[in-house]
Amino acid sequence: MHSIADILAQVIYVGLNLDINLTKPIPADKRNLQNVNEGMRKKKFALDVVKAVDTFEQLPEFQYLQAYVNTTKHYSLVDVTHQISLKSKTPKYGIQILPFEYKRRSFTEKWANDFVDQDFKAIGQSIICVGNELNKFLRTVIGV
Repeated sequence: MHSIADILAQVIYVGLNLDINLTKPIPADKRNLQNVNEGMRKKKFALDVVKAVDTFEQLPEFQYLQAYVNTTKHYSLVDVTHQISLKSKTPKYGIQILPFEYKRRSFTEKWANDFVDQDFKAIGQSIICVGNELNKFLRTVIGV
């Protein structure tokens, strides 16, 4: 799911022909969602798409995913534990991702099931919003 941001950046870049529509083309190895979005913002191009990408990047579930993946990929594995919680009427049990830090930001513990189910659903819905804005923009450009 983390790589979807890189794929989304490429879809936006190619779909909006940003090699031509940006002030300066973004080299393929620098073409991530943040750089593509910043290039569009500076050019004031497809601003509704920019806004949708901003919302996506600010989504707490995406920020958690990004921090988790980058911590695990570049620094160390994030600790997990097997837990049982009897705090509610329905006991909760399973793997819990323990608190960790990424780029001086603290992330609290999270149940692995919540991470996979709820967070991925929220991220997926936000990606759909970006796609919808991209489609709207393209329809106005080609007059459909």
